[in-house]
Amino acid sequence: MTRFQAAAAEVLLSLAACADQPPESKEEEQGPWGQTSGSSQGGGDVRVAPEGPREDHYSKALGLIKEKRWDAARAELLSSLRTAEPEKEGDIRRRLAEVETELLAQPPWPLPTLLADKTLQNKVVSVRGSYKDGGEVGRTTGYFWLETAQKVRIRCSYGRLSLEEKNTILSLKPGVPLLVRGELKSAWGSDPNPYLDADLFRREKKP
Repeated sequence: MTRFQAAAAEVLLSLAACADQPPESKEEEQGPWGQTSGSSQGGGDVRVAPEGPREDHYSKALGLIKEKRWDAARAELLSSLRTAEPEKEGDIRRRLAEVETELLAQPPWPLPTLLADKTLQNKVVSVRGSYKDGGEVGRTTGYFWLETAQKVRIRCSYGRLSLEEKNTILSLKPGVPLLVRGELKSAWGSDPNPYLDADLFRREKKP
């Protein structure tokens, strides 16, 4: 075999070897959610499910308002407000103010009844009394006392309130009359009585 023939044979062998290799894909393999299956910088495959249709909390709220289910309507309006378009925010806030007016118009329960009647636990109720600071422990764990003229009192947790509402609570002076609405919860901590998980409150006029 001549030197030229040997070189030609080597070229043919090289071409044959290349033909046995699968062609490289220029596109990354697609995962089942449309994300690429390549690893992220963090190390693992990242796959994000597509976001479903956003729940229409506002429409739900309107239906609950017609049924006069004020507490449930307020919860839906607050959820709607978090994702509202700017042009709809005004209407949602107007509806929210109307619903809260209805809620704060609900007759309050006598405090001794709330403390004694276990069937009322896990229900949303209103109670009226005078504000009393929970002290250092109350500020740490997030509660204050609501006390009647007869010195009967209930602990009110304010963890669910907004930051603005919490600051308002902490700035109150002892003896300020309040109407507080929230869910009555079973005893927790050292207090053997149930407590109120406050969701809404209003400063009342002094008698």
